[in-house]
Amino acid sequence: MSDFIPKAALDYIKNKKLQVGFSYKDVWNEEHAACFTVAKAMQLDVLSDFHAAIAKAVEEGQSFELFKKDIKPILQQKGWWGRKDMVDPKTGETVNAQLGSDRRLHTIYNTNMRQAYSYAQYQRTMESDSHPYLMYCLGASKHHRPTHEAWNGLILSKYDPWWDNHLPQREWNCKCKVRAVTEERKQRYEAWGGVPIPHLKAAELSL
Repeated sequence: MSDFIPKAALDYIKNKKLQVGFSYKDVWNEEHAACFTVAKAMQLDVLSDFHAAIAKAVEEGQSFELFKKDIKPILQQKGWWGRKDMVDPKTGETVNAQLGSDRRLHTIYNTNMRQAYSYAQYQRTMESDSHPYLMYCLGASKHHRPTHEAWNGLILSKYDPWWDNHLPQREWNCKCKVRAVTEERKQRYEAWGGVPIPHLKAAELSL
C-alpha cells in the first residue's frame, strides 16, 4: 500500500471535529465526513480519548487488539464501561445503555478504520485521470440495508454531488465500498449487463 493512503486516512481522522451524541443518528449523513462521534460518549474527554486512539491506530497501522489494549483501561478508569442508566436528552427517557465492551470497541474500531481508508482511496481516485467514474458496491455484511441494495452497481461520475452524501461508509457498521471505474469498463458493464446499473437520476436515489 502506498504512503499516500495512510496519510490521507490519518488526515481524514485528525481533521474531524468532536461531536457528542446520544445516538449515532444524532450525527447523520454528510456530517459524518466532518464529525467524530461515538454513541453515548457524552463527555468530551471520553470522546477525545476515542478520537486520539483511532488516530493512533490509523497512523501506526494498529490491530484491533493493540487498539483495545490502549483504550480499554482509560475507559474503565473514567467509568465508561459496562451498562449504565442514562437519560436520552431528546426524549427525557431513562434507558439502560451499553457503554464500553469488547464488542462495542470492535465495532468502533472497524467502522472508523473503514471510513478512514475508504476516504483515502476516494482521494486517490480523484487524483486519477483514467478513472472518471465510481461504482457503489455492497460489502461483506450478511444483511444489507434496503437502500444500499438499491444502490449496488450504481455508476456515476466521481464528481457527481450524490457521492457527497453516499460515499461509504457513512452509516454505522456499513461495509459497502466504492470501486474506481474507467470509461471502457463502464461501457463493458453496461453492454454485458452483468452488474446492475440503476437507470435512475441521482436525486431519485437519495433515500
